[in-house]
Amino acid sequence: MIHTPKQKRILLSILIILLGIFAVYGFYRPEKTDNYFMLQDDVTPPTGMPDQLNIVSGIVYRHLVAYNLVCTESGQPLNKYPVYFSNKYKAEIRQIDEAWAHRGKSLESVLTDYDSHRYPKIAPTIQTELLDLERQMALMIKAQKANIHPNQVKWTVEDENKLNLKDACVLFDDVAPEIGEKTKFADIFRQFMRNIK
Repeated sequence: MIHTPKQKRILLSILIILLGIFAVYGFYRPEKTDNYFMLQDDVTPPTGMPDQLNIVSGIVYRHLVAYNLVCTESGQPLNKYPVYFSNKYKAEIRQIDEAWAHRGKSLESVLTDYDSHRYPKIAPTIQTELLDLERQMALMIKAQKANIHPNQVKWTVEDENKLNLKDACVLFDDVAPEIGEKTKFADIFRQFMRNIK
């Protein structure tokens, strides 16, 4: 699937609106444990109650590890997004690692532990999320070609069958940093960082 700069801008505009809605919904419904891009996470540790350190570690796991695991399993590992995330949040990741060190662990060991109990729970949701992203792009391309609004596009079974996780991962790798910037994810993440111990 070819993504022109104009298509990416249109997609980003639509996604920013959708993600803003999900952000408000996710933050005001803390009992909800499913995920949507960069906004929620399963924050329950293997034992005990969730705390700020587990919450921010879950966010780091989702963005630094889980997205790439899902895409790698599809045959299309992410090249840009993990590098972007680790560079953008280098100070926060270091702070989280130091907080875990005070508990006698390292962030690396915690993220490895998450592979066994957190990844199986969030992988299907991440797959759905990535395919939703590709679906929105495909809808916009169809709308552009027909010179109509994306809501007017007739989505067919054939269209749905063309979606695949590999293409979705390529698209995600291209647009996720921009989505993160435009949805103020950094501000939200840093709010969670305030009270880690």
